[in-house]
Amino acid sequence: MQEIDPFRNAAAYGSLARNWRETPKLLAHVLAIGKFTGMRFKRLRRIRFGLLVLLCCCPIAFAQKPNPKSRAQEILDQTCAALGGNAVLQSVQSLSAFGDFRSGSGRTQASGDFQLDILLPDKVKLAMKWSLNKEVKVTAIEAMNGRQVWRDSKEKYSNRTTGFPPIGGTSANSGEPSPNLIDNPDDQQIWSDFSCLIISLLFHLPDSTKVEIRSDSNDGIIGVAADFLKIDIGDDAILRLAIDQKTHLPFMAAYVIIPQQEKKKENTPGSSNSETVQIQIYFSGYKPVSVNKSGDLWLPHQITKTRNGITVEDMHITKFQLNPRLKPKQFEQKHS
Repeated sequence: MQEIDPFRNAAAYGSLARNWRETPKLLAHVLAIGKFTGMRFKRLRRIRFGLLVLLCCCPIAFAQKPNPKSRAQEILDQTCAALGGNAVLQSVQSLSAFGDFRSGSGRTQASGDFQLDILLPDKVKLAMKWSLNKEVKVTAIEAMNGRQVWRDSKEKYSNRTTGFPPIGGTSANSGEPSPNLIDNPDDQQIWSDFSCLIISLLFHLPDSTKVEIRSDSNDGIIGVAADFLKIDIGDDAILRLAIDQKTHLPFMAAYVIIPQQEKKKENTPGSSNSETVQIQIYFSGYKPVSVNKSGDLWLPHQITKTRNGITVEDMHITKFQLNPRLKPKQFEQKHS
């Protein structure tokens, strides 16, 4: 009979224990310890008996599957701690960010300054200003006020100011905020973008949405070790928030826009969503920002947005203000 060296096989015990179906093999190795070492001492017998009892429990211990909800909560807790902790996050109810931006591609490129205002739980306004030439300056505003989205744009000449319809939509001055976000892909994108900002910057889930969180495994599509949180914010809008496994900070939020006419084709055999748009928002350049005596909140100073893999907007933040005195009326649309 070939002698079994228990010490030579000791390194294999851990790998065998990870699969409870291999427990009989592991037991055979443990029994071999007594057979080929003599087992003359009571102490060694007691050790062997203890090992046998422990191994008999392996099928129960290793058969249990991890709870996705528990894993999602663990990721949330780690991210909360990395951003500054519960006390810091709860102390921040509003935020203003200032910086410069670059958007568009080809001949439609624009660059200028922006101001981003966030008032929890669900109000966001982004104002962008740039110059077309020496005489013409443009101001474009996009806002989310709870379940409503509105836009406004103005051209300022050297001697007058006039409104004009924003690209892809109608003039905000001529109508009410969109009552149904799904029917208007442009408004749906604004609403999804701002929901991503609220969740990623302040780690706050808007009260006006129904949220269901679960963890997804890293699918490797972004080349970074990450945990994914799948967040259902309602109206067929699904956000995937990527959390860096090393820093535990959010570094990407992604969602898909499917036009209403394309949704009707989803259940049709042989059809494809040719108009589907994939949006990804990347967060980088994290730095601590002081929150009075509460501590520091870690915020990204670079935000990059891509549309179907093409960069469409790049925002560099130079200054943050935490808890500025923002009022709900600032997020309401003004009708002329």
